[in-house]
Amino acid sequence: MPLTSDKAAYTICFGYRSSPYTFLLLQVIFLTGMSFGDIGLSWAHELSSEYVSAGDAANEAGRITEAEMLYHKAIASVEQQNSLDPKVADVYSKLGRIYRTQKEYAKEKNAYKRAVYILEWCFGPESLEVIPALNQLASAYYHLDGEQPLSIALYRQVLVIRENLLGPNHPDVAESLDTLGLALDFPFARLPQSLPLFERALAIREKAFGPDDLAVAVSLNTLAFVYDLHGHYDKAEPYYLRALSIRNKKLGSDAPEVIQTLYNLGVLYSLTRQYDKAEALEKRRVASLERTLGSDHRDFASALQSYASLLFHMGREEEASKIQARADQIMKIQR
Repeated sequence: MPLTSDKAAYTICFGYRSSPYTFLLLQVIFLTGMSFGDIGLSWAHELSSEYVSAGDAANEAGRITEAEMLYHKAIASVEQQNSLDPKVADVYSKLGRIYRTQKEYAKEKNAYKRAVYILEWCFGPESLEVIPALNQLASAYYHLDGEQPLSIALYRQVLVIRENLLGPNHPDVAESLDTLGLALDFPFARLPQSLPLFERALAIREKAFGPDDLAVAVSLNTLAFVYDLHGHYDKAEPYYLRALSIRNKKLGSDAPEVIQTLYNLGVLYSLTRQYDKAEALEKRRVASLERTLGSDHRDFASALQSYASLLFHMGREEEASKIQARADQIMKIQR
């Protein structure tokens, strides 16, 4: 069959930035007279955009089962499911996200494996276009028992791709450093390996954005949390304080990121028996949640319970009991 009969195939995949592998395959097909169908590849029918749009609408409305069915129909609308079309890869990624919300990590893994395969074929294995699906595939492996080493290997692969294509000091490289560091540290507790990655990510963000940027606060909070988790409270504290200062300045005192940092730092002070500092942060967090969520919200009640627990540890049982009773009343109403 002549190559011109596969014009649609060329447009779908080779219209994107193709890899040397795709060009070589095109030459083989031209020289031998093979068709794409002859080698088990099919683009004879385009992906059904109607099914995809309907799936997106169902997904947004929370009709997850319906969305999953429609995405599968969209893929089936292509003549063969091994169609190497980036649009098909996008649908597999949508399925992967659905499986993630349902914690069906084995299905998520299979969906993203298919997406990665298609994207690598069309764009090359070391392309920026592959990275989102690779990251999600790595995350799926991370949640599967015994598959964490594969997760780490994929995160390393993403890091190398970004370093090669974007340079070693690009902010996206910092993101990969953080992700890889967290994968190494949880559940393996490999602080000597992960810590240099977090520190390098912080240095990249400080250089790219300045010392008081919110992206820098992300690195600071990550470093603080990791030190905190390993019991290095003296090293965690300054990172928490600096992250809190940046977030408070940039986002305002009632921002969720500020409230979360207040909680983390308050727990640290409680663990190190710096109860006065812990109480100041707990009171600040309780007041902030009451302003933003109202006095009948479960999260506000949870903050009251945390404050009451601290007061019990401080020996202020009468105050603690009153606050705990108020929290219990809110929780009772919310049931």
